[in-house]
Amino acid sequence: RRLTRGLDPVRDRTAEKNLKEALNRIPGYICEKKVHEALKNYFKGSDENVVVLNGIDLKDARNFGASQGGEFDYLVINETRQYIFNLEVKRRLAPDGNDPRSKAAEQLKRNQGMFEYFFGGSLNGEKWTYVKAVAYSKEPPVLDCTNDGSCQCKDFIVHISKIPQLMELINSKCPIIKNEEK
Repeated sequence: RRLTRGLDPVRDRTAEKNLKEALNRIPGYICEKKVHEALKNYFKGSDENVVVLNGIDLKDARNFGASQGGEFDYLVINETRQYIFNLEVKRRLAPDGNDPRSKAAEQLKRNQGMFEYFFGGSLNGEKWTYVKAVAYSKEPPVLDCTNDGSCQCKDFIVHISKIPQLMELINSKCPIIKNEEK
């Protein structure tokens, strides 16, 4: 006896669309995994008090119910040096004429606003610095602050392979805060 399933064009198209969407996300997951490894290796053996959060979502309470939330690809909170580092990970900088730098800049700005709204009161009176950056894995850089030691900006665009250099640059600008200074 042979059983066959009848074809359902609607269900088959939906399954195909879902599969294509899932396959399109894989390169982004690979980029995030590389960043994860770079951050893990950088802080391994460090005696600094650091928390690294990956893929957290915050909903903006000011617009509760709105679809605008903030997904933090990486949020590094370094209590020893008193900085919050928000790292947005992009596979490419400019695919198909849709420039992710604009999207990343918008995400970073929105995330900083939400972070300060939710947690800013907890940091008042302390010398915390908020640092934003975009890491990418393809395309040559348009701007790469880690090539210039005199960079004064707090927004960085770096290749994933330069995460350790970026962390060194951030740490050089955010010295260790001694207990009596906190």
